[in-house]
Amino acid sequence: MPNTSSAPAAGRTGFMLRLFLPFALGFFLSMLYRTVNSVLAPGLIAEFKLTATDLGLMTGCYFIAFGAAQYPLGVALDRFGARRTLSFLLLFASLGALTFARAQSVAWLMVGRGLIGFGVAGCLMAALKAYNDHLPPEKLPFIQGLQMFAGALGVIASTKPVYFALAYTDWRGVFVILAAVTGMTALLVFFVVPRSRPEGNPAQSLSKQLWGALEVGSTARFWRLAPAASTAQASYLAIYTLWIGPWLRDVAGLPPRTVANYLLVISIGMAAGCIGNGIAADLLRPYGVTTVGVAFAGMASFAITIGLIAVFHRSGGALFSLALWVVFSVLGTFSYLSFPVFFSMFDRELGGRVITLYNFLIFVISFSLQWAIGAIVNRWPAVGANYNPAGYRVALLIIFVLNAATLVWLLLSRTGKLTFIAREESRREQMAQQQ
Repeated sequence: MPNTSSAPAAGRTGFMLRLFLPFALGFFLSMLYRTVNSVLAPGLIAEFKLTATDLGLMTGCYFIAFGAAQYPLGVALDRFGARRTLSFLLLFASLGALTFARAQSVAWLMVGRGLIGFGVAGCLMAALKAYNDHLPPEKLPFIQGLQMFAGALGVIASTKPVYFALAYTDWRGVFVILAAVTGMTALLVFFVVPRSRPEGNPAQSLSKQLWGALEVGSTARFWRLAPAASTAQASYLAIYTLWIGPWLRDVAGLPPRTVANYLLVISIGMAAGCIGNGIAADLLRPYGVTTVGVAFAGMASFAITIGLIAVFHRSGGALFSLALWVVFSVLGTFSYLSFPVFFSMFDRELGGRVITLYNFLIFVISFSLQWAIGAIVNRWPAVGANYNPAGYRVALLIIFVLNAATLVWLLLSRTGKLTFIAREESRREQMAQQQ
């Protein structure tokens, strides 16, 4: 049930702004960091002579560090609370941005990227944990949609605004600015976010909390949804945060200015999807459509879109390509609805560990896919200064097959798995309303 000490304040505008805005800014930065290399890639490639594999590996270090942080992050969120955990981690992100800005080799780029990934690892998870602590379950999809919208604004900021900034500074200057803003955000989270009562659960033994995280991963209910949801979200992140920009350059043949314009439009599609999936879940609930049902429909449509991009990438010209990528960016956000579903499937005191275990899967798969795409693209000879379009096509087809396979796994047992998940979701909401 919601935290009773903070529930009366939950309706006050000031309380909601203090709860939402610092976390929203943190997630804004997290998403900006994820995707900014898509615009900065030409400068990085030119300065460090990066191959496609190098670019994928370096950028993917964000994901592997992010994923590695999830297990201790889940324990920290449940033990110390969202406010203290995130403000501490953001200091690492600020250090990572400075390291990246001063890097003189690919190795130091990777170190900086890894520190950034570790530092922003809790931006979304801490927010969701705090919202779960303060708000009733039926409010979670909508405020999560607002949180995702803030992240989408970060993606938008990483496109055309960053491209404009490069007229006044270089990629190193961009990261110095980001380091300063990230440090200030850490202070905002610590001093502005309302404290929950109790803030975390330090009384429970650390060994018991660590075991609780392992216990979540050993339950069948977790694995009923995790394969399909994590594969969909990881595919979205791996492609969106790096490879759309190079794809538009190498496959669609667009110049840098047009690529930045297209990425801006695609990012707006992501923002619309982030708001739209939460609204859709709320509007369809009175008609008996559960959150997991909305998520499943969105993930299936997303997988089909990946296949269409792979097969029809030469059809209809640049505007057709843009339309497909906009659809991709909208539908990819529907996998985010799995977060409140996972909350509904487990007891509240396990909330931090449930979503961070799920997030760990997402980012390990994201790293693997982002690196694998580069390795696959590298298997075809370059076309002048660009990567070969054939490599992109094969990589996207493989990702389509992976998504289709996990969805089939879920679909074949829908009467068991989907019904169980929906029943758990409804039961948790009813319990919260009664209490």
